[in-house]
Amino acid sequence: MAKLSRNEKILLVADILNTWGMLTSRRLRRKIHRMQIKDTEDLLRSIQVKTFKGNTEHLGSLHLMFDEHGRFVDMGVGRPPAFETIKSNGDQLTGKSRRPRKWYSKTFYGSLDDLYQMLIEGYQFRSLQVIKELESKRK
Repeated sequence: MAKLSRNEKILLVADILNTWGMLTSRRLRRKIHRMQIKDTEDLLRSIQVKTFKGNTEHLGSLHLMFDEHGRFVDMGVGRPPAFETIKSNGDQLTGKSRRPRKWYSKTFYGSLDDLYQMLIEGYQFRSLQVIKELESKRK
C-alpha cells in the first residue's frame, strides 16, 4: 500500500496550518472589533501568524502572537484601577471594576476543531489521490 512521503506530509500540514492561521487571525480581529476592547487598534496591529514547515522532528508549527496586554484583557487581570476611579470600596473588594473579556480564549480554542477537521480532510483527500495515481499506473 502506498504511503504519503514525509515531504508530502510536511507540505500538506504547512498548507493547512497557513490557511487555518489566516482564518483564526481574522476571527480574532472580528471578535476584538465586536467587543470594542480598549486599545483595539494596537491589539489588532500586534496580531501576527507565522507558519513553519516541518523537519525530521515534526510536520510543522504555527505561532500566533499578539501584545501581552491582550491576554490580560482576555483573563480580566492587570493593573488595578487608580484609587481615584474606584466608586466605592465595595467595587474593589468584589472585583466589579474588571471582568474577563474572552476575545481570545473562546475564539482560539473553539477554532481548534476546524484545524482538526481540515487536517483529517486534507489527509483523506491526499490519500485518495495517491490511491488513484497507483490505480492509473497499474492500467
